[in-house]
Amino acid sequence: MAVLCHGYVLTRGELAPIAFSLWQQGFSCLLFDFRSHGKSKGGKCSFGFHERFDVLSALEWVKDRNPQARTVLIGSSMGSVASAMSWAENPELADALVLDSAYANLGKAVGGWWHFVGGKALAAFLWPAVGLGGLFLGFNPFSIHLSDWLERLKGRPVLFLHGTDDLVAPAAEAGKNLFALGSSCESVWFEGCGHSEGRWEQPDRYREALLRFLSANGFFESKGREIDGD
Repeated sequence: MAVLCHGYVLTRGELAPIAFSLWQQGFSCLLFDFRSHGKSKGGKCSFGFHERFDVLSALEWVKDRNPQARTVLIGSSMGSVASAMSWAENPELADALVLDSAYANLGKAVGGWWHFVGGKALAAFLWPAVGLGGLFLGFNPFSIHLSDWLERLKGRPVLFLHGTDDLVAPAAEAGKNLFALGSSCESVWFEGCGHSEGRWEQPDRYREALLRFLSANGFFESKGREIDGD
């Protein structure tokens, strides 16, 4: 079973191609819209912090229907942050995590997002507003360090995916996440790729890494067949 979690300003359709690829391998997949995204009109976006409760609800829904299901969380950007936080809070609800393009610090990621959409000038102009954003969010975005949550995931199966040219979550920042996960984490860097671009710019390498990770962690054993590489 795979629960797929989309990124900021996107919808459940973002990861539909990955879900289709997994479905071809015999996986059941759950895609959903985060609060204030797509068809989920309620709530307000918190860039992964409160969205972790949406992920927990999705995992509980899966477990209620199939308590024996082995479940992998696959997130992109905001979705990967929410997935990591939810698994850290309740380790019994999932069995593995794919962390694609996750930020290390929320406050810095907001500035990186502005750089991504409007360049350095826009990022510099809007930078003072990051602190004020805490009034809207109800917490200080600079206080959210994903590494604090990833420390709890050390030793668990995690696949770390990241582009070397990511402006939202720069490689130096993302390295803090990788360090927090420890040596047991498998990492794949996509050379020359920006934020969440690895699966689009290098789809074969992304798919190969994903299926290898799932196979290595026993997700295909119960299916009684080998991975279909076609």
